[in-house]
Order: sequence, then structure tokens, then C-alpha cells
Amino acid sequence: MEWVPIEEVQREIFIQEAREEGLEEGLEKGLEEGEAKKAFEVARRMLSRNMSVSDIIDVTGLGEDDILSLS
Repeated sequence: MEWVPIEEVQREIFIQEAREEGLEEGLEKGLEEGEAKKAFEVARRMLSRNMSVSDIIDVTGLGEDDILSLS
């Protein structure tokens, strides 16, 4: 069995934890961006069907300014 300095072990643990945290944050950000993209797609379809802005707000959760910027 090879002896490894504790500092090197701690460094490797820190790197692994940082990598896992980065992956988790990246996944979370990607999911949020995907949800926002989908909400805008739904809002565009609803606008094309002449649905009211208040209904679009209720369905998508987008703000009025966001919806009005699509028209």
C-alpha cells in the first residue's frame, strides 16, 4: 500500500466535491432555462390564438412585460 500525504487526499476530496457541486448547479440552471424557454413558447402560441394576457400570465407564470414583448 502506497502512502499518500493527507494534503493530497484533502485536495482530491475538495476537487471531487467542487466538481459535483458544479454539475448540480449546471443541471439546475439548465432545467430553469428550459422551463423558461417552454413558458415563452406556450405564451407565443396562446398569443397567436388571441388569448388574453391575463390568461397567459396565469398559465405560464410569465410577467406581463415578458408577454407583451412577444407581440
